[in-house]
Amino acid sequence: MIRKRLIGFLLAALGCAACSKEHVPAEDRTDTHEPQLIARGMTLDGMTSLPVRGIQVQLLARADGEVIQKDIAYTSSEGLFEVSLGNVDASLEYLLQAQDVDGLDNGGSFATTEIVINISTNSPSYRPDTRSYVLDGNVFYLSRE
Repeated sequence: MIRKRLIGFLLAALGCAACSKEHVPAEDRTDTHEPQLIARGMTLDGMTSLPVRGIQVQLLARADGEVIQKDIAYTSSEGLFEVSLGNVDASLEYLLQAQDVDGLDNGGSFATTEIVINISTNSPSYRPDTRSYVLDGNVFYLSRE
């Protein structure tokens, strides 16, 4: 009984300590040894050029056509998003995908759009000091279905 309480106390203390850590942007983290891929951008209505909120943005890693890793975010009211993956490998295929999952709730029904990402340490987006690929300024101009 005492043992269970002690373990519960330790887990709670560790959980609180983890929750109290300050958020550090993905590319500024120095505690990782694996390369990261970070994609930021926005979604805009292709007809009006206004931001589109609530679009599901996925960063996918695929091997032989099968998704092996993904991160999902939803665009803010300003249409902004950020997604990231760790353990980046140039032999994998990476896709950045924007998909309207809420239909007319965000002002229209938009078609799914994808961007293929090629990884290379020779890429201008590669930052060797943080071992990350940072892709800023991705803009999805969404067309209505």
